[in-house]
Amino acid sequence: MNLSDFMARWNGKKVPSRGGITGECVSLTQAWAEVNGVTGTPVFPVAAAKDMVNSRPDFFTWIANTPTSVPSAGDIIVWNTQVGKWGHTAVFINGNSTTFNSFDQNWPIGSPAHTQAHNYNGVVGWLRLKGNTQGGDMPTKVNTNTLRIIHTEEEGWPLVETHRGDFDAQFAAAWGGQDLEAVMLDKFYKNDAFRGLRVNAIDYYQNKRPGLEAQLKGQQDQIATATTRLATAQKRIDELTAQLGVPPVVIPVIPPTNAPTPPSESQASFWKRIGDTLYKLIIGVK
Repeated sequence: MNLSDFMARWNGKKVPSRGGITGECVSLTQAWAEVNGVTGTPVFPVAAAKDMVNSRPDFFTWIANTPTSVPSAGDIIVWNTQVGKWGHTAVFINGNSTTFNSFDQNWPIGSPAHTQAHNYNGVVGWLRLKGNTQGGDMPTKVNTNTLRIIHTEEEGWPLVETHRGDFDAQFAAAWGGQDLEAVMLDKFYKNDAFRGLRVNAIDYYQNKRPGLEAQLKGQQDQIATATTRLATAQKRIDELTAQLGVPPVVIPVIPPTNAPTPPSESQASFWKRIGDTLYKLIIGVK
């Protein structure tokens, strides 16, 4: 299970884990480890979140926090007692070297699973699943062009200015170097207003679809009728030219200057004779 699916499943709920722990910060990170195939009951045999430092080296690599380091999506963050007697733990979503968002439980005390903003105060490091697969996720870094598309197509930023690069520096400062999935989670999954707009747009076009299909069918019928009439007219022209003993002609919108004419007859005279004969055929004069 990837991180977005895990969050969608548990957001707003109290997450249990093997060993009978429910609603604690440790039970959420243990459940995340469980869906990534980590064995053990419990996964982290520790008394408190603060004791998860360098825990389970058989499955995880421990990475100590530094002033410039940034976790990857899916890493399990560990806090020390600066944030409380038992420390804290959560699953990293996105961020930079000063602030980040993580999937938390019991922060604040008693809260169910949710996305929570943090700084690095008290963060001693994080556990990264070996192989960095994070349950099948291979993080893709968001690029400038993707950010331009997201902001114009989904958030209504000015099209010309955005794709010209006027806001690239702003995008880079906010989202540069982050995982694409993390950006999508932050901008879409928890944005109820955006989701409502998308649902309304889908409903609008679904309601319009029958009318548009009927219009298309009507236009197709008109084209078929016009094609039939043109074929009939072309047949009459072919019959007429055969009677007059002139080379076959195709119905012209405007008589072409290079239309074939008998050597002894001017072009104007030829087309007048064609017109007169058609007129007689139409009104029934032999």
